[in-house]
Amino acid sequence: MDFILMPNTCDYQLQGFVEGTLLINQQPYQSSVLVSSTSLAAWRPQCLSDIQLSDLRALSALNADVILLGTGMQMQFLPLELQSFIRTQSLPLEVMTTSAAIRTFQVLCAEQRLVYAALLV
Repeated sequence: MDFILMPNTCDYQLQGFVEGTLLINQQPYQSSVLVSSTSLAAWRPQCLSDIQLSDLRALSALNADVILLGTGMQMQFLPLELQSFIRTQSLPLEVMTTSAAIRTFQVLCAEQRLVYAALLV
């Protein structure tokens, strides 16, 4: 089997996460962000319980291939109301720890997929 190393040419490189701090392009961020291969912005929710239906609607409008929701150090689940919205809207949202979301984001970016990561610290 041959493996081909695909260079990651994304503008925003997610290097890591330790409790309370994200490292993006060698810069520390200590609040939640929404990042894609070409954009980086503050994201309103600062913890899972802050996420509202309006936040998910905004994510839905991105028309992404995949949206990764990093829940911080621990894997957490969204309330049933929000899970229901995700199912009914066929929102391509994957929930995981923030560290797992960072690793997944890097792989999908290298594949040139339209991916966003909503990362909680």
